[in-house]
Formats: sequence, structure tokens, C-alpha cells
Amino acid sequence: WKIHMPAALVANLCDDRYNWCYHTEPQAGLDGRVLYWPRGRVWGGSSSLNAMVYVRGHAEDYERWRREGAAGWGYARCLPYFRRAQSHELGSQPYSGGRAPSRRGRSNSIFLQPLPTPHPAGTRRRGGGAPFLMSLLCPAGKRWSAACAYLHPALSRPNLTAEAQTFVSRVLFEGTRAVGVEYIKNGQTRRAYASKEVILSGGAINSPQLLMLSGVGNADDLKKLGIPVVCHLPGVGQNLQDHLEIYIQQACTLPITLHSAQKPLRKVRIGLEWLWKFTGDGATAHLETGGFIRSRPGVPHPDIQFHFLPSQVIDHGRVPTQQEAYQVHVGTLRGTSVGWLKLRSADPRDHPVIQPNYLSTETDIKDFRQCVKLTREIFAQKALAPFRGKELQPGSHVQSDTEIDAFVRAKADSAYHPSCTCKMGQPSDPTAVVDPQARVLGVENLRVVDASIMPSVVSGNLNAPTIMIAEKAADIIKGQPALWDEDVPVYKPQTLATQR
Repeated sequence: WKIHMPAALVANLCDDRYNWCYHTEPQAGLDGRVLYWPRGRVWGGSSSLNAMVYVRGHAEDYERWRREGAAGWGYARCLPYFRRAQSHELGSQPYSGGRAPSRRGRSNSIFLQPLPTPHPAGTRRRGGGAPFLMSLLCPAGKRWSAACAYLHPALSRPNLTAEAQTFVSRVLFEGTRAVGVEYIKNGQTRRAYASKEVILSGGAINSPQLLMLSGVGNADDLKKLGIPVVCHLPGVGQNLQDHLEIYIQQACTLPITLHSAQKPLRKVRIGLEWLWKFTGDGATAHLETGGFIRSRPGVPHPDIQFHFLPSQVIDHGRVPTQQEAYQVHVGTLRGTSVGWLKLRSADPRDHPVIQPNYLSTETDIKDFRQCVKLTREIFAQKALAPFRGKELQPGSHVQSDTEIDAFVRAKADSAYHPSCTCKMGQPSDPTAVVDPQARVLGVENLRVVDASIMPSVVSGNLNAPTIMIAEKAADIIKGQPALWDEDVPVYKPQTLATQR
């Protein structure tokens, strides 16, 4: 039941029953820290663990994909699949569908009160950047994962067999043709053979790991581990991109945060209300307001994102909140630091080596400095004056650029958005892994369909774009004509040259 309770997401993110619990290599740009990367090990993948935020990214993200070699994946070709995947409790709208698998809901009314007061730093200085209500995938107070939306309704079909408690160890090949998969269930190694194609949807960690375990990857690396090479494809596991973020925390002078809700007796009451009626504090992930902003003049579309939370998060939620407080998760959306992952060994049970290379460029360091300054500016606005206590993190003693940089290195963490490790592109691109039809280059009958095939990370949360990728890939695999929209107006700010 914890997976379906929106407010239990912190517990799920730290529970190895549903979670791969990956860790990165020590990060030189983050004071040598090892970062925790939760990833879903359950039907629905990470959509069964995440904060349920539904954000598509910006239209320019998909135009960039097209320029990077993902022909047919521009915004006009992607928008119809966003619409097809998503319904909204307010009904059909120009940019959202009517009846669809993914059910998007509005934020709770408690979060509406601060929003009528415009943020001067947003509307005047940032050229339209402003706070907004998040759309959440938790209609009727329950998580609506990809498994709930797509898998569970199809389980009764005679042409579908779904296996749980199953560990896939490699793809089986005859020459360069994928013919099935090898997997472990109840301690026994078994095989399943494909009549048509094998499709990997393991995500940005597991999909490249499976390809390399199966002999598809950098030939030199595979040979060192004794893995027979099926296809030399050096881009596998490269191009790793993620969103990094930092928490700015402020004490709250009024008892209106989630501090009391996390006390044992109150948690029992919240849980019982949710189990009985699917209402109350258990029926939301609480990340219900946020915003996007452009960091500096000339940036064509927002490159910084905010998530507001009426609570503290300490050590991924493993440490209880200490006091009445609120925070903003703030981070850059298109960082220039790019990483990689490789096999640790030929044993599929060993987690791969994950090297994101966080804050490895001066541009990223400067942008995070701006993240901290912008958040402080927002927290200083008049609308928050009745609630504003002292700054808890980083603290008022952190003022200079050097001090801010040190704070970021000591406290920044992953936003849990790994992507791009099986890059989609043209066969002529030496870093590409799949073509625009999601087919793995250099082999036959094998596709990858998940966030790993993004050519570059989108400007927002990854759940909605990943569902869109699957919807579009489904048409490609079935040979259906691609959907596209001839008229897709996109707002373009008029203040690029004048914003601060």
C-alpha cells in the first residue's frame, strides 16, 4: 500500500524492496561525496517511487532533440503523444487530452493562497517566470504510476504475460540478431524467446547495463571483463545526464508546515484517513508549487527550476524534520557536466560504476551560485513575510561567492533524473546507441524505450517525457503513422535583452 500512498514517497525512496538503491562514484565537484540514486525496482519503475510531478519540459527541448539527430522527435511530433497519454480532471484542453491512461490532477487548494501575489522578480525581471501549481499524477488521492495506467488494465489480455520477482541478466543473440532474454527467477536461470523483437525499458541505469552485459558496448571494456562482443557500440553508457539540486531551507514562524504531521501519532492518523477515504495529508506528495526561471540575459527558455515543499528534507528523508520549516529544491535544468556509467564486473548483480561528473564545469558552478541567490530573493518577498524565520540552510553567514560555492559542493544532491545513456541519434553519430525508431544500432530486433534514449535531458521532471517516449515508440513499433500537430504555438518572451 505504501507505493500507492502519495505521501509515503520518502519511505519508498529508501526501501530496498522496491528500489535498486544505486550510488555514484565519489564526486570531485561535490567534495568527494558519494550520492544516493534511488531507482524503481517494481512494476512501473521509478514512476512507482517518484514525487508524481507531471512536467513535460519546454518545446525547445524537443526541437533540440531534432537538431541532435532524433529526426521525427521535434515538438510538433511529440505534443500529440503527450496529449494522448494524459487526461486532466478539468477535462480536455488545447494542450492536454480528454480520456487517457495518465491521469493528471490539480494541486490542493491550500497551496493557492500565496499565488495571487505576483513575484516581482519573476514577472518584471525574469521575463514571465513565475510560480505555478504543479500537476500531479495522483488523482483521487492515489499514485497513478505507469503500472496503474498501462500495465494493470492489460494484465488479462491473452497475449501478455507479466512476471514479478524476475531478474533479467542479459539479452540473447544469434549472431547480431536479438532472439530473447535470459533471466533468474526463484534462483533458477531461465530463458524467454521473442517471436518478433526484444524491447528494453530498464531506465537510464539498467538498459545500458543490460546492453553491455549482453555484449553491446565499448569492445575494449567488454573484453577486459571477459564478455563476448556482439557489437562495438561505444556510446552505450556514455552521455549520462542528471539534474542536480540544492535545498534552501527557511524556518517558519507559524505551525502550518508538515513538521507535526511527521510525528508518530499524527502519522498513524494520516495513514488511517488515507486508507479509509484516500484524503488528507496522505493523499498528496506535497510538492505542489514550483516555478521555472531564466538565470541570465539571453537564455531563450527557463534553465532553473524550483520545487517548494512545506517541510524540511534531511538525508533523503531518512532523518525526521527538526522544526517548523519550508524549503525550495532549486537546480539547473541543462547542466553542462556530462558523465558515464560502466560495468563493474560481468556479474549482472553488481551495480554498475556510475560517474555523473557533477559540477565539473565552471558554467555549472556559476549557475548554482545563481540558484542560491535567486531563491534567497524569492524567500525575501513580501508575500512570505508572515511566515519567514531565520535561514536554516545555507545560513546567513554564507554570503560570498566562495562561501556559496562551498555550500553547494557540500550539500547539492541528485534530483533523481538520470537519462541519456542510450542516446538517440543518427547512425553517423559515434555517440548514438539507438536510431530515431529506438532500434539499437548495429544489431537487429532490439530496441530501447525509456529515458535513456533522450539525446539530452529535458528542462523539467522526467516522468511525463518518458511516458511520451513510450507512447510514440508504440506507434513506431506497430507501424502506425506518426501523429503530428501543424499548429503548436509556443510562448516566446519579449524580454530576453532586458531581463536582469
